Amino acid sequence: MRKIRIIIFIGCFIVIASIGIFIRSQKTQALSSSTDFSSLDGNGAYRGPLDDCIQNSVIYGLRSRLISQCTLNYVHFASEDANVGESLYYSGPLRIASFNLYHLGDNQAPIKNLGLMAKIMNQWDLVGAQEMMPLPQEWSSENQQIYSLVTALRKSSGTVTISSSKREAMAPGYLRLLVKLQELDVNWSLILQPLPEGEGSSGEMAGFFYRANRVSLKEWDYCPGDKIHDLKTRQRVGNYGCLIQVPSKTRQLMSRVGFTAYFRSGTFDFVGVTTHVRFRPADSAEDQQSQKELLCAKHEDIAKCSPTKDEVGRFFEVAALLAEAEKIRIAAKDSDIIYSGDFNLQDDKKSQGMWRATLNFAPGFSLTQSGLTTLSVKGGKLSSNYDHFIIDGRASAECDLESVKSFDFTSYESAGSNPIFDEIRKCMTKENQQSLIQDYREQLKKIIKFQSGKKSGGPDTIRGLSQKELQSLYGSYERALQRMSINKYGVLMEQLSDHIPVEMSCKTLAKDDD
Repeated sequence: MRKIRIIIFIGCFIVIASIGIFIRSQKTQALSSSTDFSSLDGNGAYRGPLDDCIQNSVIYGLRSRLISQCTLNYVHFASEDANVGESLYYSGPLRIASFNLYHLGDNQAPIKNLGLMAKIMNQWDLVGAQEMMPLPQEWSSENQQIYSLVTALRKSSGTVTISSSKREAMAPGYLRLLVKLQELDVNWSLILQPLPEGEGSSGEMAGFFYRANRVSLKEWDYCPGDKIHDLKTRQRVGNYGCLIQVPSKTRQLMSRVGFTAYFRSGTFDFVGVTTHVRFRPADSAEDQQSQKELLCAKHEDIAKCSPTKDEVGRFFEVAALLAEAEKIRIAAKDSDIIYSGDFNLQDDKKSQGMWRATLNFAPGFSLTQSGLTTLSVKGGKLSSNYDHFIIDGRASAECDLESVKSFDFTSYESAGSNPIFDEIRKCMTKENQQSLIQDYREQLKKIIKFQSGKKSGGPDTIRGLSQKELQSLYGSYERALQRMSINKYGVLMEQLSDHIPVEMSCKTLAKDDD
């Protein structure tokens, strides 16, 4: 066969075929007929992280040595150089956080300061992350076509000549953040739900960033056993995590379901659950009534159970997750469960009755953290306290509930000489904001798109962005700059998040009580 050679401007993300190209294993094990291996060619409807994971070895992962596992329960990204196994012997404090990353990866937050976000997160060892977004449609479509082109060329010729030009595909925001974390510590890894879900046109994802030399994934029996085959290799992989397995009747009344995974750090085994509870009420008044009836069944006085229209769905979703606690404990043979997330619910005097009803779905669990955690740009202040941990302090004695607090990055002006706050002070200057935008403009010049050969009569190929396309994207950066001019909260929201994270410390030295 005549050897096909084509210059492809994708050098930063592809290396020579002999190290890490996408090849289906010829020695696959027998699988059940229910296992889904569809759309492996990248031509189907975009499935968010699942397709990002499948495409990783071709268009995302090789520059940063990212490896991936792609299952219908979870997707997992890690560095080839991570010190896996060291976590079994770790004996220091385990620092856990929860962080709503505010539209990470979509067009609503186009100039995230990913380097600064990584430095903030690098204080911790495990971060429950919410509001990770799938690639916008324009980029996901381009990347799927690039993936199909490259894999087709490899199958037909066995060789692809790689250009030395430093071009790259547009990577999803969560992978760009992971790469920034790995620049600080190669052990940073990420496990998250495989498909976006919930409110909005694109849905979103939740998951856990974790430091693999201090925290490792652990197999358990809670997640579906027929959905743990890697869609790239068709081999069974570890049964580590999945969406919370709420009953179908309950699921129909929810917008988003929390993501859960089983972890080990030293002798401390624990289940993590992270969630972004719905913000908008259910569309149907009938659904709202069903939510209220199921929720109020646990209220101490049903006559006084009167959640607002906005709150009823939120409390219901939290209750639905807590109701799974006993099933999780049985499956994991472990009583340590740490719920974390953006619950979109206040912990205040007015909400106490509804919180008691909700927590009654998992006796022993309590709500932590009543400090304000959301940024109000219009008000120029911190406002609602939506971000919490929910934990059974008696069952999880390794965790110090007194250590739970917010990491208030808005207090940088009075925070002393903490290096992270020094970095935040820098990001507040006009000069630094302009520099950040300039960096993004330069990065865009490296981004590639698919070029069909139908019009020219030539082969399909890959091109850089046109001047018109660049100018359109530059406009979104200028609008972000205008939003940052309102006040310091506008700057922090655009570059970091509209939520400040919450954190907690646990011990790994003590003998595990499970």
